[in-house]
Amino acid sequence: TYDIVAYFGLNAMDDQQYQTLKDYVKQGGKLVISLGQLKTEGKDPRELLSAAIDDDLLGVKLEKLPMLVKGKTEINFQGCKGTVDGYYEMVPTKAEPLARTKDGKPVVVRHLYGKGEVYLYATDYVSKVDQTCNMAFLSKLAEPSKLIGMTPSSSWMEYTVWQKGGTYVIPIFNHGRIKFPSGNGSD
Repeated sequence: TYDIVAYFGLNAMDDQQYQTLKDYVKQGGKLVISLGQLKTEGKDPRELLSAAIDDDLLGVKLEKLPMLVKGKTEINFQGCKGTVDGYYEMVPTKAEPLARTKDGKPVVVRHLYGKGEVYLYATDYVSKVDQTCNMAFLSKLAEPSKLIGMTPSSSWMEYTVWQKGGTYVIPIFNHGRIKFPSGNGSD
């Protein structure tokens, strides 16, 4: 299996995809995902997948339409002071909070499940959390997966190299230079 599966962009979750991710984590995988990627396809407001609400994979209590706290909020993400641009309220039941607001509300949690672990962001996208704090956390998480650098460097691009058997996989994520859905690009 891959060391880490991370959802960074727009997604519509279905039961089959959710079960595949659940099996992956149970067998020892690491999953990085936000609540936005657990929403079903359909009309707005999009609801969270029912299986995600009633399941123990995430280690939190969720509502079908969780309350969104809008605007920038200060957070502490494992010692890194930053902000989150909107977050959903969730209640950890078994998950360990890694990032919290000044009021103690969880923004990122970690939950051990089977032989693996889930890192759940209470946001629409992982990129809604402060870039500096996020990069420090994700770099540390991906370190065993051989994080590399490219030249010339770009704060818009994220990339890692993973080895599976004799094959190397290099996923490249562009977090900017587009206006939707990331909203990070200015041009």
